[in-house]
Amino acid sequence: MRPTRIVDQRTEVGTQNFELLHNGLLTLLLDDYRALSTIITLVLL
Repeated sequence: MRPTRIVDQRTEVGTQNFELLHNGLLTLLLDDYRALSTIITLVLL
C-alpha cells in the first residue's frame, strides 16, 4: 500500500507541474499576442 501511495503523490506533483508549465506558456503566448496587436495598431495609426 505505501509504495502505491508514493507513486500517486509523485504523479499528482507531476500533473501540477505540467499544469503550471502549461499556464505559463499560455500566458507568454497571450502576452506576445497582445504586444503584437499593439505594435500592429500603432503602425496602422
